[in-house]
Amino acid sequence: MSTDESRGDPVVADVRRRAEELESLLESFGDRLRRMRQRNREVEHEIASFEEELDRLRDHLLDSGGGDV
Repeated sequence: MSTDESRGDPVVADVRRRAEELESLLESFGDRLRRMRQRNREVEHEIASFEEELDRLRDHLLDSGGGDV
């Protein structure tokens, strides 16, 4: 083994270790992004449901002669 090869092995090992760390971080960020998107869908559903309830209340008030809303 030449001197260059013996010096290259630690470099390769370090690059491999860093690549594994980056892969782990990317997986973690991907998981977090999926959870955030899921939560966003849930919040959008809650907002739509709330808006439907407001519309029903508004219609009920108008139908019962509650005045302008």
